[in-house]
Amino acid sequence: MSTKKINKKYLICIIAALLISCSKSNTAEEAGHQVDKSLDNLTQSVKKETEKAQNNIQLEKNDANDIIKDSLITAHIKMTLLIREGLSSGTINVSTSNGLVTLSGSTSKIKDAELAVNLTKSVKDVVNVKNEIKIIE
Repeated sequence: MSTKKINKKYLICIIAALLISCSKSNTAEEAGHQVDKSLDNLTQSVKKETEKAQNNIQLEKNDANDIIKDSLITAHIKMTLLIREGLSSGTINVSTSNGLVTLSGSTSKIKDAELAVNLTKSVKDVVNVKNEIKIIE
């Protein structure tokens, strides 16, 4: 939502609060107190909504950072498996979520699957490795 729309909504709320306060008051002093009270309530409401928005932005930022981190882990593992001599890694797939790496696909050698798991465990920021590689004879 744009700032102009938010400002218009709050301005309308302020005007409505002023009109209601003045219409229910017997004296100017009472009206003034009612206006102050209404403005205090509105200020608190604005502060709460601002805090919620800031928290949501921080959560989105954290999510984006996690996605980038997972992508970097996946890329690092794929490169490690690709350049490893003697490892047939062309059919091994890698996916990462919150540092948990899942290896899937297939290989003809148990040794290749075990090596892929061990190489994956050695990559920085890998929390755990789930081995779903199938051995095809």
